[in-house]
Amino acid sequence: NLRFFYQNICSYQQFVVYCRYINLKTIKMELQDETLRKKILSLEQRLEHSVYHGNAFEQIALKKEIDIARSTLLNIK
Repeated sequence: NLRFFYQNICSYQQFVVYCRYINLKTIKMELQDETLRKKILSLEQRLEHSVYHGNAFEQIALKKEIDIARSTLLNIK
């Protein structure tokens, strides 16, 4: 399919750009779960800090955000 695309539609430079774009998309999809894990860890640290220094509404909001992030992580796997 890519050979057909290259021969019939675009120049070599456009073909190279297209292939790099596909590779970057693949890499981002592979790293999405790692990014989500880091986000969850950051949210948990913020929640722990808010337990001692924040208010109850902030704690509830952070807890909901952590639950959503964990659910998303489970759905990715």
